[in-house]
Amino acid sequence: MHMVDFITEGPIATWNLGPLHLALTKPMVVSTGVMIVLSLGFIWLGMRPKVIPETRRQILAETIYGFVKNIVDENMGASYRAFIPFIGALILYLIGQNLAGLFGLKPATSSFSTTLGLGIVSFAIIHGYAIRSAGLGGYLRSYVKPMPFLLPITLLERIIFPISLALRLFGNILAATVIMSLIYGALLHFVKLSALVLPLPFHAYFDIFDGGIQAVIFTFLTMIQIKLIDQESRGEEE
Repeated sequence: MHMVDFITEGPIATWNLGPLHLALTKPMVVSTGVMIVLSLGFIWLGMRPKVIPETRRQILAETIYGFVKNIVDENMGASYRAFIPFIGALILYLIGQNLAGLFGLKPATSSFSTTLGLGIVSFAIIHGYAIRSAGLGGYLRSYVKPMPFLLPITLLERIIFPISLALRLFGNILAATVIMSLIYGALLHFVKLSALVLPLPFHAYFDIFDGGIQAVIFTFLTMIQIKLIDQESRGEEE
């Protein structure tokens, strides 16, 4: 496959509904698949809970919850525990997407439309919470603190943040996906059996280690920004 074709894969199917042109792409299928698997998994984990855990399923569910709770407490503070469901869903979704390469799938996060969508969601959560917490007046005043002449810089910084989030995740995952594709392409020209064994260390690094790191970075930056914008809007300093 040519490199340009790999990066700009066409849609699987298209539909024309009057003026609307709809397309179904591979990233959409992979993303939906990961969301379905995660949803079914957590529905199963949450079935028939007891006050005192009696099953491994409930112990696993409470372990996952405790892990996310500790992340929120350490990076945002106990007062931000309302974000536990969002942070948990975000990091597990990203890890699930970035692990898709282990199953021979192209991660949806290797598509800029997916990562930009995630960046926009984070942007909406960050600023929506700040407005709810400090009020519209407090939120708008944060743009001119500590000096009014900093307004253009603050405005630019906040607009660029979701784009930088999206580009960082997209660039790293796309690079890993391209490298794995080149490795498989090169190995198949020699011994086909080697394509089943030699790529394993590369999968361990690019899909598990690097994919996990990118999920953590995206989630960590989102948490820090939620807390930072909220405190700035309420006139607090850490």
